[in-house]
Amino acid sequence: MTTNRDLLVNYCEFPEPEPVALGDGRCVNEYGYGQVDITMILGNKEKEQRKSILTKVLYVPKLATNLFSARAAASKAKVVQFGNTLCWIKDLKGQVVAHDRLVGNMYRLNCKVAKHGNRASIANETGAKLNLWHQRIAHLNAGQRKIMASKELITDTDIPGTGKLSFCEVCAEGKAHRAPFKPMGEIKSTRRLELVHSGVAGPMKTESFGRAKYFVTFIDDYYRCVTVYPMK
Repeated sequence: MTTNRDLLVNYCEFPEPEPVALGDGRCVNEYGYGQVDITMILGNKEKEQRKSILTKVLYVPKLATNLFSARAAASKAKVVQFGNTLCWIKDLKGQVVAHDRLVGNMYRLNCKVAKHGNRASIANETGAKLNLWHQRIAHLNAGQRKIMASKELITDTDIPGTGKLSFCEVCAEGKAHRAPFKPMGEIKSTRRLELVHSGVAGPMKTESFGRAKYFVTFIDDYYRCVTVYPMK
């Protein structure tokens, strides 16, 4: 949980604020969730820094400080071990992915968090990413895409949980329709050449003497006069 909205990317706001109970008995509101870009510091060297993404981080403005849940880490198949003044978070292979140090009565996660203060650039980046994933997942509509992101139906992707798609020409073409032609019984001509039916046939397996492989027909609807022209 975080108090800072600028830390969150791919932010998804709840339709209505939801209550969350704190350890001291207070109940405050959470307003949405997003992802946090974080760098875990495992040592003094640059190669001992590990970039990670925290998912479903709740935005709770009235918190006194940002909170990291050891239980949530355990639910993501991580192993949490507590020592006298240190805490280690390991993956299933036993590799340390993060560690905390006891400060006062709380363990403080040793990390650096990236702030995203420029909302305009974030919106542009999110929009571009949305458009790309919209094409990748066969032009899925916005409602189903939000369900996929919120329920994490597809893992190991960076599909934004919020944002607005740009105009999609392919979707517009796919949804477009044409008015049907009138049935033949409703079309009645009143004079010659008012309505002419035409069609092309070919290519034929055998050419004509003039080396034509196609022919086109013109039929006058009023007199039913038929004219045929061969075509190469």
